[in-house]
Amino acid sequence: MELVYDAIDERDSEDHMKGAYVSNAGVAESSDFVISEEGKPMQDDLWRVIEILTKQASQLRSIVQQYLV
Repeated sequence: MELVYDAIDERDSEDHMKGAYVSNAGVAESSDFVISEEGKPMQDDLWRVIEILTKQASQLRSIVQQYLV
C-alpha cells in the first residue's frame, strides 16, 4: 500500500484513504450505486466474503484491519 500512497502523494494522510475509492492518482467520490440502497446488499455480500476468507487465511484479518476498516 505504501506504493499507492506514494504515487498519489498522500503519505501523511493514510487514514482518510482507508476504504476509499482511488482513481486517477487520487481519492474519488464513491459512485451513486455504491451509496444507493441497491449497492448496500452488494457491500454486505462483500463483507461476508471477506469474513469467510479471513477464517480460511488468518493473515487476511490484519490486512483487512489495516486497509479496509
